[in-house]
Amino acid sequence: METKKQIRKEILMVRDALAPDCHQKMSAAICERLSGLPAYGKARQILFFVPYGSEVDIMPLMQVCMEEGRDVFCPLVTGEEMEFYRVDDVSQLTKGYKGIREPLPAPERKFIPTDNDFMILPGSAFDREGNRIGYGKGFYDRFLSKGFFGAMAAPAFSVQIVENGRIPAENTDIKVNCIVTEKEIIRI
Repeated sequence: METKKQIRKEILMVRDALAPDCHQKMSAAICERLSGLPAYGKARQILFFVPYGSEVDIMPLMQVCMEEGRDVFCPLVTGEEMEFYRVDDVSQLTKGYKGIREPLPAPERKFIPTDNDFMILPGSAFDREGNRIGYGKGFYDRFLSKGFFGAMAAPAFSVQIVENGRIPAENTDIKVNCIVTEKEIIRI
């Protein structure tokens, strides 16, 4: 049986090989599909990841949320934990964990969950059963297990979707309930 590490390496090589213009067009299509989700539309607080490397570029969608006056939160990694802090402008993000841009911690800007929150979370590989391979540190699984009550969606290029049963799921893995690609919306 393949390990998560092997699957991650394979899928990231394919994702990294996407041509820049193709990456940009597919990212725009994914953002458009994300913005059409009912849970996204009614959410006041939206948790984003800050794209790194060849991840789907969701920054234009983040900018739209800020312009609409919604509360945008981005992750900050401290040790083995991850917390989200409100960001009012992308200029408030500075290089942090592994060179990924992060907000500065400020107690008054810390995310407090409600029932109508929406999270856009990253991953390297997904299947149609909602199993997800992240980047190996378990930050999102730990964060979600602490009491996130809102809806979530994972933006991914169609090349990141693998066959059902291929991703080895562990007890600590949190499934996603929606995956949005440039071609389709996969509801679990």
